[in-house]
Amino acid sequence: MSRGGPDWGIDTDTVGLNLSDHSELAVRLGSPYVYERLGRVLAIDKEGIRLRHWTQSKSDASASIDEDLAVAFMGDRSIKLIPGSGGNKYAAIHREIPYVSTRQVGVSLLFAPMEAGVELRVNIEYVRDGTVYNFNFRILATGEMQTWNGAAWVTQLDTGRLLWHAIVPYWNAVHLSVDLSNLTFKSMQLNDNKVIFSDAPSTSGASSVPNSFEIYISNKDDTRDQDPMYLDAVVVTIDEP
Repeated sequence: MSRGGPDWGIDTDTVGLNLSDHSELAVRLGSPYVYERLGRVLAIDKEGIRLRHWTQSKSDASASIDEDLAVAFMGDRSIKLIPGSGGNKYAAIHREIPYVSTRQVGVSLLFAPMEAGVELRVNIEYVRDGTVYNFNFRILATGEMQTWNGAAWVTQLDTGRLLWHAIVPYWNAVHLSVDLSNLTFKSMQLNDNKVIFSDAPSTSGASSVPNSFEIYISNKDDTRDQDPMYLDAVVVTIDEP
């Protein structure tokens, strides 16, 4: 059974972006690799993730961000994030998403950590009427699913499963969603583990920019080993049920 909103046969989204590509087709047909995609697609990487769609951010010069042609899941490449050396370092990509009025926003992606010290961090930064709201998610390679409350990381679910493999990439499916109308987290899903909750996001003061979304994805490693992480198949959706 196909999935998605009542927009089949339409090749553009609400802001006129072209959605006619193989990745979107797989999404609409309910591909198991994006099985938690719900709502209408607002942004999707075509034929493999590309760095040109993202802005890079690094903790220091020892961090690196590259397209990796040897490792991929959906297309012909992935993005390889290697944090800086010395501990408490990161490598991140972020992307501004066209702002549209919506109640629910979701982010789906595939990631493959290569060591136990890796942390996948995703922040949905939402600016509304001059206030910045940060929906910060963290998934540890040891299987804990967490959110940031402004003071500490809160474990929403501990899966008890290791997500990494030191020799070959072991892909994991992630889906995150937030409720913008109530300004609350909505759910986290890691493979077959899902938790629903309604905690409030943290805020980071005032902003003079117009209402907007921005998606941040990072690999943070406190072990000083510069353990890599691979990313693929990032999809941003709106109007999730």
